[in-house]
Amino acid sequence: MNTRLLNSDLIINDKGNIVGRYSKIDLFYVQPAYLVIRESDFTQPASSITNPIETPAGRIPLGIVFYLINILFKDIRFYYIFETIWERLEKAEPIDGPIINQYRELAKQHQLWISLHGFHQRCYDLRFIEFGRL
Repeated sequence: MNTRLLNSDLIINDKGNIVGRYSKIDLFYVQPAYLVIRESDFTQPASSITNPIETPAGRIPLGIVFYLINILFKDIRFYYIFETIWERLEKAEPIDGPIINQYRELAKQHQLWISLHGFHQRCYDLRFIEFGRL
């Protein structure tokens, strides 16, 4: 029996129904110095990338990336996930997936990441900040 959980993004419509779900594919594994952080110890990886979800605001792609791990350890393996999502959008109102950051600095780092990859010319950010304001 698998006791690991799925790390999932959900889109819930105005009626309270779940209309979209994405479960994280790439799990992080880092070993700086003597510390080992292995997400797969408690999280089950998903097997496929979800198609963008139709909403009144446009087509929203779903994805989960841990930017802190990205930034600290220069992990760029998530790039292919977002490239696949952009291909599936077929040039229809591209929107960058929902961003949930605990700290304002992470939101700024996310904007830098988007800019470095050239997405800033073809997407909007939906940002949900746990506390504080940008």
